[in-house]
Amino acid sequence: MTLHYKLFTAGLPVFFACTYLYAQPIIDYQSIVTTGLVDPIDIAIPPNASPANGSTRLYLAQQNGTIQVWNGSALSTVLNITTNITTGGERGLLSMAFHPSYNGVSNRFFYVFYTDGGGDLAITRYRTDPGNPLVVETGSGVNVITPIEHSARTNHNGGDLNFGPDGFLYLSTGDGGGSGDPDENAQNPASLLGKILRIDVDGVLPATPQVVDIGLRNPFRWSFDKTTGDAWIGDVGQGNWEEISFRPAGAGTLNFGWDCFEGPAVFESTGCPGTGFTPPAYSYRNPDDGRSVVGGYVYRGTEYPALQGYYLATDYFSGTIFKRSPGGTWFAQSPALQNGIAAFGEAPDGTLYAVSQFSDALYKVIFSSVLPVRLASFSGNRTGSKVQLQWLTTAEQNTARFLVQFSGDGTRFADVGTVPASRRTNGHSYAFTYEPNRTGNLFFRLAVVDDDGSVTYSSVLKLAGEQARSFKLYPTIVSNRMVTVESGTPLNTVRIINSNGITVYTQQMNRAAGIIQIPLPQLPAGNYLLQASGPDVEEKAKLIIR
Repeated sequence: MTLHYKLFTAGLPVFFACTYLYAQPIIDYQSIVTTGLVDPIDIAIPPNASPANGSTRLYLAQQNGTIQVWNGSALSTVLNITTNITTGGERGLLSMAFHPSYNGVSNRFFYVFYTDGGGDLAITRYRTDPGNPLVVETGSGVNVITPIEHSARTNHNGGDLNFGPDGFLYLSTGDGGGSGDPDENAQNPASLLGKILRIDVDGVLPATPQVVDIGLRNPFRWSFDKTTGDAWIGDVGQGNWEEISFRPAGAGTLNFGWDCFEGPAVFESTGCPGTGFTPPAYSYRNPDDGRSVVGGYVYRGTEYPALQGYYLATDYFSGTIFKRSPGGTWFAQSPALQNGIAAFGEAPDGTLYAVSQFSDALYKVIFSSVLPVRLASFSGNRTGSKVQLQWLTTAEQNTARFLVQFSGDGTRFADVGTVPASRRTNGHSYAFTYEPNRTGNLFFRLAVVDDDGSVTYSSVLKLAGEQARSFKLYPTIVSNRMVTVESGTPLNTVRIINSNGITVYTQQMNRAAGIIQIPLPQLPAGNYLLQASGPDVEEKAKLIIR
């Protein structure tokens, strides 16, 4: 929530009205299955299976080529394609998805994405048995596409299947492997590698995939927002950056930049167009917060209303959880709760699950509720060379500390002090003194740090400097068409406004300051208003022309 400031003369406080700074949702994992899984790599949940209707069936793809189903009490194997796949490294069974019209009766289709016996990228459609959804109908496998050539290298297979709001099946492919996209596939529109592709699975099979987006390195996990249709793509980086890319619903073909860019940084210039790239929605340094991003989902469940609209992702190695608020602010939650998370899965009711290859376990994603920090006021007094800041909270929980941050220009802030939080549920009054050693405008804000490391910011508090308040006009009665303006802060324009409110003269000042003589044009005698404007000043003075 934006805080609005009011500016006063020297010695009087600048203050903000009551606002809320919300502590961020704390994510946790609740164990569901802890034994019986081996290298689980993806979760698929039929549209007709949900805790909301009393039926819980979670299909768990394992990288070794088997699919297990959890019926709420036990695991059972429903498919074994180990003889059809190549494993090792990043290869194997990678993903599965149910047809959006699946009901187990008239529509019994589901799809699996894997590296075939030659290492190429393959998709096969299967049917569950009409009398038992925990059994796959014998001989039902049908090739959805002609396998995509990927035999030369074992890494960067991409590997995620998702049905879009348009009913088409979308899949992600890596750039073909190696370091730095040696075959230049990602930027090649004719290649099916390093792309988001789309398939009409209700047409003739095998189908030819259509290129939707280009410029991806290894989009291992990604998803559609079931409410908006937007797509969030976790793209594993080379060695410096991990990135999460955003595809708005209805967008045309996007170029996410690889291998011209890695995250926000230029990677190479060979074969790169000059413009047209879509930068990451979020990126983090490798290995600071991890080294293999795993894209997640926007939470659309009803069990945790405070989590509604948050996007959640993680890092495979570090376990750091990345959260994006509905308002667009990103947070990194650490320390890690569980690493090795290979995929998230979304139930029809919006419940989220996750599987870890480090613990060979299935988890439910849960939310630890926290109260907001309520910032009732934030004010400051400037007396001589010192500034006294005060702020009042009326509610606190899970708040670790306040960082007082200062800026001389209102854009680049640095920490100048730390104040421990009181941790009182009914709030507390705080004070902080700072000596900035400057006479110009001063800008302050508070960074509120939660126990999980999340940070939220107040809006900026501005205290005007002595120079900013220095403004004089003389003479005020003009007979020689010359006036003098004395300003302690730069001016952009000076305007002369007549008694009817019409601007009759404008002079560009080009950020001039100090003592400035301004020649006036020939104007009729009468009463006027001189208005002087600049980045930090808006002054008006009466002027009489004879």
